[in-house]
Amino acid sequence: MLGLTDVEKELAVIQAKLELLRAQEEEYESLIADITGRRDSVTRDIEALERKGKSIAAMRIPVNWLPNEILGQIFLCLTEKEWNPDAPSSPLLTDPPITVSHVSQRWRAVALSTPYVWSFIHFRGRWNEARVRIFLSRSQCSPLEIIYRVARRTELVVEMEEVRRFLDILGPVLARLKRLNVYTLTPDAMWPIVQTLNQPTRRFSNLRSLTLSIRTFDPTYTTAGGLLANNQPGELYTFSRTAIPFWSHLTSLTLEELPLFNLPHYFLAKLTYLELCHPPRKTRPSRTRYQFRLSSLLHFLSATAVLEELTLNNTVPIFDITLADEDAPSNTSSAATPPVKLPCLKAISWTFPLFGEVYHLLSFINTPALEKIDIWVEDRTEASWRTSQHPPSSQPASQPTVIDYPSVEELCFQCPTGDECSISSLRKFTFPNLRRLELTNTIRSFGSSKQKPSSETPRAFPRVETIFRDPRLFLLTHLTVSNFEFKAEHGRAESVLGYMPALTSLSLESCFGTANLIKVLGERCTVDVHGAKVPRRAGRSGVRVCPRLEALSFWGCDDLRIGSLIQVVLARNGDVNGAERGELAPIGVGREPDPHPVTSTDAITGAESTSEKGTGGGNAETATPPRVMGRKIRPLRRTAMRQVSSTAPFGAGELHPPAPSSQSPILDFFSLAHEVAQPSPILYTRIHGCALICQQDSVCLKELGVTDVVWLGDE
Repeated sequence: MLGLTDVEKELAVIQAKLELLRAQEEEYESLIADITGRRDSVTRDIEALERKGKSIAAMRIPVNWLPNEILGQIFLCLTEKEWNPDAPSSPLLTDPPITVSHVSQRWRAVALSTPYVWSFIHFRGRWNEARVRIFLSRSQCSPLEIIYRVARRTELVVEMEEVRRFLDILGPVLARLKRLNVYTLTPDAMWPIVQTLNQPTRRFSNLRSLTLSIRTFDPTYTTAGGLLANNQPGELYTFSRTAIPFWSHLTSLTLEELPLFNLPHYFLAKLTYLELCHPPRKTRPSRTRYQFRLSSLLHFLSATAVLEELTLNNTVPIFDITLADEDAPSNTSSAATPPVKLPCLKAISWTFPLFGEVYHLLSFINTPALEKIDIWVEDRTEASWRTSQHPPSSQPASQPTVIDYPSVEELCFQCPTGDECSISSLRKFTFPNLRRLELTNTIRSFGSSKQKPSSETPRAFPRVETIFRDPRLFLLTHLTVSNFEFKAEHGRAESVLGYMPALTSLSLESCFGTANLIKVLGERCTVDVHGAKVPRRAGRSGVRVCPRLEALSFWGCDDLRIGSLIQVVLARNGDVNGAERGELAPIGVGREPDPHPVTSTDAITGAESTSEKGTGGGNAETATPPRVMGRKIRPLRRTAMRQVSSTAPFGAGELHPPAPSSQSPILDFFSLAHEVAQPSPILYTRIHGCALICQQDSVCLKELGVTDVVWLGDE
């Protein structure tokens, strides 16, 4: 048994050991904490390095180099590009904002921080209300661009309910609308939209573009009678110039099958673009159907003082008025209407009028600043029933004989070549300053790309004088011809290109007999300036037509061969070494003198030298008919010239004989004569879908000095 002293000693030993162990425990805990801290630090470093590695690895993709601001603009461009009003209904994840926000965290953050990306909202088919509200929330306060399109074969009751829901959602944000496109099936569904736009308490201060379309052809307005109530101008609808709100900024308006006088007058005050679609009807007029009349159209256009572009899409009005005669008393006829002046109009696009309707309508519109005309004339055989739309009694006796467009520089004309009247639709117009011309045949007579045209549907290219009143297109620089055949007739090619001395670009699309046209471009000649030979550029001789031509484009010309192109390029570019292949030999060395050399006056003014007649002189009355670039043309009759100069202007301001401009190339006789002797080389050639020319054939054009050769095979 231990004594008290031994117990104390034993307890002291135990206490010492406990203190030692506790010290060790604290030391171990300190070590564990240090190790844990080091482990956590290593873990954090690993995570940071992993993130940095992923970031650096992402830099392998160039799109990740872009800053967030530029990336947001790319998302915006993608959304605008995919914002197609005619696109079918699509699932949720196919919308561009939803798609880009599901690519990565960064893209999602950028998309959510770019409100304008979410401002393009589609109401198509069975649209989701929750989805629309998400878009409205994420768009914040940015201007909205809205498309509403009802699904096909929707019942009227369902369509009316959808329109009500649509207006309920947009009610609080109508002031944010920047663009609104509404496509309904019936006039009844359009009526609530029109009523909302006419509410005086609404301010559409951000609205820039508006499209209202009724997709049913020739709809009836049985229950939506309000749309027809303002059909007559001057009764319920007036254009008050002094009551235009300062916040109205609508610049683009499109109306399809909607009566004209249903929008507030201030919507028209600042319009720069107007598109109307009112197809002609076969049905008889009735109280429940809208009749698109010329009187209504002119009254509507009179309110568009700053209009710049007018598009009539398959739209032909009923000609219910005649043109007023300025010399006649004002009370002679109540149906006589003066022309409407549109001082800012620059472009007119019109599809499917008949040949007589083109001249008749344009005579009612005074467009002194018009620069571009695009007309697609309808084939009379396909629209014979439309002759009643233009009764003979409506032909005014005071219409101008010729309408002059001195400011028009671009003309696009599409017509069926089988109808001579359609081809001559432009003969009552003059275009003295035309720069660009596109001629298209709307009758496609090819069953196969390698077959000849059918004899039942002729598509031969007509003479220029059958298209234009004055075929001399001295300022024309760009010519595009589509879907025509060029006959192998003597002088036919020269009769087309001989009128265009300033031509720099020639494009042929889906044409047959192309070689018959371009062969004249390769014809060479000697040039004599008052009996003195013009010094020629090394390796090059004079050309007969188009000395400034630099670009040739061929699209779908299946009978074109590379040899025809090489002949043209050789004549204008010569050999790259300076020696022309097949160069004209000097006179007396295997070559007879040219019996008809082209002189400076012949090449430019069209006058022939008196030596060709075999006499020593002659006056202007008995001179040989003039020629342009070596081609004889007939002068205008004196009576016709007097008639043109005395005709009153209606189409585009003053009507006068087209006097050459001070910048016209036809006045600089000697410079153009030198151009004929030293023509511009062919610098650009485009060959697309020409079956007889392969890519290897096009390479040889570069060897002949063509700097830019583009070859594309069949798609």
